[in-house]
Amino acid sequence: MKRKIFYLMILALTVVAFSSCSKDEYNDTRITYYPALTMSGDNVMSWAKGSQFKDPGYKCILNGEDVTGQVTIKSNVDVTKSGLYNIVYSFTNADGFSSSLTRTVFVADASDAVEGLYKVDPSSYRMASGKQTLYSSFGKDMYIEILKNGSNYSVTDFIGGYYDQGKGYGTDYALAGHMTVANNGTLSIVDSNLPGSGGSATSFTGNFDSATSKLTWSVVWSGYNFNLILNKK
Repeated sequence: MKRKIFYLMILALTVVAFSSCSKDEYNDTRITYYPALTMSGDNVMSWAKGSQFKDPGYKCILNGEDVTGQVTIKSNVDVTKSGLYNIVYSFTNADGFSSSLTRTVFVADASDAVEGLYKVDPSSYRMASGKQTLYSSFGKDMYIEILKNGSNYSVTDFIGGYYDQGKGYGTDYALAGHMTVANNGTLSIVDSNLPGSGGSATSFTGNFDSATSKLTWSVVWSGYNFNLILNKK
């Protein structure tokens, strides 16, 4: 008899446990659709200083519906001043899930042959203790900025982003400085410094080819020899 009562109590508790769950808890199943945001054109591009900026375009699809008109855009592009700028496109769905993309725009003076954004050619390399390391080994695009600065040009990284972008150490590991460009294209370094480790370039030779808008140089820093090919965007 006691065993029968015990089993009845277990059954009653089980019923109470299941019935305590509200109907909403079992029916609160829904699907959220994630936005598919895409950009037209290049994600890194150059633009002529003084020209009205025209966005190459973007598109956002949510569950098969075109919601491009609901995309939020944040931009700091200033076509009156040479420099690097960003445009951020973002969209958030009803459940709070978002998607965003960033386009980088380099505004440069079109009348200056040297000023601009340069992409590091993957065949560029560093020599250290007789070992060659290609920039292609990083598996990413790397860029440096060159801006007219009075009688010379400011360079964001004479070693082409090897540590800053390639290894991801940050801008403290960029060998920034200034250089001059002679009428025949010969490059000369004015100054340089790498804040993260200290020290400046101990040797530098280079050339600018105005026909191809290509820069080539060899720079020695801390005993390492960096040989770069830079193609203007």
